[in-house]
Amino acid sequence: MTVSATAQQLHGFWRLVSPSADGMLCYHPSGAMSVQSAPRSPRPRAGASPTPGEALVALDGYVAYFGTWKIDETARTITHHQEATVQPGGASPLVRRYEFKTPDTLILRPIDRDGEIVWQRIVETKR
Repeated sequence: MTVSATAQQLHGFWRLVSPSADGMLCYHPSGAMSVQSAPRSPRPRAGASPTPGEALVALDGYVAYFGTWKIDETARTITHHQEATVQPGGASPLVRRYEFKTPDTLILRPIDRDGEIVWQRIVETKR
């Protein structure tokens, strides 16, 4: 199977660019993907284990799912086929328009509403 240049450009790990949240997105060459995003707001807890209320607060604004991805280069969209998610309502496909602002800056936009999510490629550095 031939992998397109666009698909190859997507492969790898991406960090969310946002003043209010931290996140990571992974597109694997096998077609697997995962995403996690958590608000930067402090979520303190009173004891060693969170109370039910503290656990609920900790999940508020947290996004996490995994599954597979498929690119449609004609429509310039990526579909995330969720296999599991922490969000209520179950897993469903998410379709996003994609744009490379630079080779290492990916912008994803929902097709059904306004907004955009900016991701910066995580480049391996020598330690």
